[in-house]
Amino acid sequence: MSAASELAGIPANFPPLIRTSFENEQDWESLLHDLKHQYLDPDLNYDVVTIIDDHAYEGMTPGEIIARARSERAECTVDWDFCLVADSYSLTTSEHPVLAVPADTGCHTFRVRISDVAEVVLPVTFGTLGWEHYTDLDENGVMKPLNSRR
Repeated sequence: MSAASELAGIPANFPPLIRTSFENEQDWESLLHDLKHQYLDPDLNYDVVTIIDDHAYEGMTPGEIIARARSERAECTVDWDFCLVADSYSLTTSEHPVLAVPADTGCHTFRVRISDVAEVVLPVTFGTLGWEHYTDLDENGVMKPLNSRR
């Protein structure tokens, strides 16, 4: 996706995974590998997210990303309920816990292991679980898997 593309118009059922850290390409490739090989469902196609690998987002905070997406439209809306942010912490920490950021700035953010992304993307985008179900977090703010298998 190029910087000129509309972030706000990404379909709700393919929320954006936005890379904001570009220090190490190998870490990014590792994150993408783990995303493609979801622990929940090894056959899951990682196209359930829209990958944004664009230096235009380098160093942006979640608030800046949401504000940028909202500013792209006169009505200040986005088509997706949340985005995932692959920041420096995500890329350099084992299990790559990406930041889950709701478009509604009144809701909480949390981290989710890249191997557990399907546990957020699928239920939220299909309306089977709401954002409020994601409050069981470990001491680092990382979501504990809904299917306790660890």
